[in-house]
Amino acid sequence: MNTASAPVVKSHRYLREALQHADVRRLLASATRHETQHAGGRVTWHEWGKGPSVVLLHGGFGSWLHWVRNIDRLSAHFRVLAADLPGLGESDPVAQEHPSAAAVAAPLVDGLGQLLRHGERLRLACFSLGAVIGGQVAAAMRPRLARLVLLGPSGLGDLWRNVTTDLARRHPDMSREVLRATIRQNLQQSMIAQTAAIDDMAIDIQTDLVRQKRRLIGMPLSLSNALVSVLPDLAPRLTVIWGELDRYPTPDVPGVAAILRRRLPQIDVRIVPRAGHWVSYEAAAEIDPQLVELFSQTEIVE
Repeated sequence: MNTASAPVVKSHRYLREALQHADVRRLLASATRHETQHAGGRVTWHEWGKGPSVVLLHGGFGSWLHWVRNIDRLSAHFRVLAADLPGLGESDPVAQEHPSAAAVAAPLVDGLGQLLRHGERLRLACFSLGAVIGGQVAAAMRPRLARLVLLGPSGLGDLWRNVTTDLARRHPDMSREVLRATIRQNLQQSMIAQTAAIDDMAIDIQTDLVRQKRRLIGMPLSLSNALVSVLPDLAPRLTVIWGELDRYPTPDVPGVAAILRRRLPQIDVRIVPRAGHWVSYEAAAEIDPQLVELFSQTEIVE
């Protein structure tokens, strides 16, 4: 494992617009960067804070920036380790051309074996595509799992749909103003429910994230049942959080929540009113205290 101390701003080659924001620059400057190795190259992690470790896995087209509004609150209580999923952000893809969720998870499991302290329990929060991968991580590390929190999870088979097919498409000849308007429109259609929550930082982060070279095509994994298949074994240690207006669950969030509660009564299911898919950003003021509460519970009774 290689570890580089802050500052690490220059390492983020895909970032341009997001670096305009003081919060992004400050988080980069205060982070410790780690690289763990796998057959395809490296996984990049960023670390903040002290205390018990909390691991964050982002969503599709994403990077650690999906957690930009949550890191400060979490790092006041925990040592936060935010990964870039293999094939996204600053992490190299796995060797397979069309990897399974387990194959993408394997380098993260190996990396956590190096980054977690000896005997430390795993506290894991995952967003969207990250939930598919995180479910595999949690299953592989189940003896060490303390709590798994899934926010807007995909990988639910026929309980999840792709709503990105009707998004407005970007073109290289778009002006900056038209591009930003397109990103704003797409954020409201697929990620953030309330117009007022789509601020300049959300637009700039999303602009950078969708512009990065995609080396992990996550939609086949999101449309799979890879998460459903491991949920029964994880149910006693699992919390699922959705924004009420998340468009991906089908038929809708209350309907999917009811199905999961019926199938797996041990699961803790929570719904945040009036929020959309990127609930950790849109409703950070509601999500952060819940994450602190959940991850402060060190013992789970089965």
